[in-house]
Amino acid sequence: VEADLAVDQVDELRLLCENAKEVLFLHDNAGEVVLDMILIREIKRLGPKVIAVVKGGPVLNDATMVDADEVNLAEYADEVIDTGAPAIGVNLKRNSKEFLDRFHSAELIVAKGMGNFESLTEFEPESPIAHIMRTKCIPVAEHVGVPRNKNVVLIRYPPE
Repeated sequence: VEADLAVDQVDELRLLCENAKEVLFLHDNAGEVVLDMILIREIKRLGPKVIAVVKGGPVLNDATMVDADEVNLAEYADEVIDTGAPAIGVNLKRNSKEFLDRFHSAELIVAKGMGNFESLTEFEPESPIAHIMRTKCIPVAEHVGVPRNKNVVLIRYPPE
């Protein structure tokens, strides 16, 4: 696996984490949750609380509360919640009020994976969103401005 980042905004993400009180961490694939726990630990070392978010039910191979419980995600995150719906990415029409309240009030969002990227780029962010993903398809790669199959840490900011 290629490790270089085609878009590397890691230093900006670190600074955002240092200045945040709370980070909403949107998980992607179930198989990545254990690695995500390492990232959550590193984010927490910078100071903020981390609220881990998994899907509200099975959808593709995305992480659910069952997956979170199996790997003891709650031992790393300050809180683990779900989206309230088995939907890809963030779905403003299907996700629960609890999740949407947390989403809309989030100071900083870390969003793993292309599903989260594709859904979150449908509207302007209300707070900074750090997308951590691999550009697995041409439309997403073109949107980001990098070749296909590249790793990126890309931060989108609210309009001024």
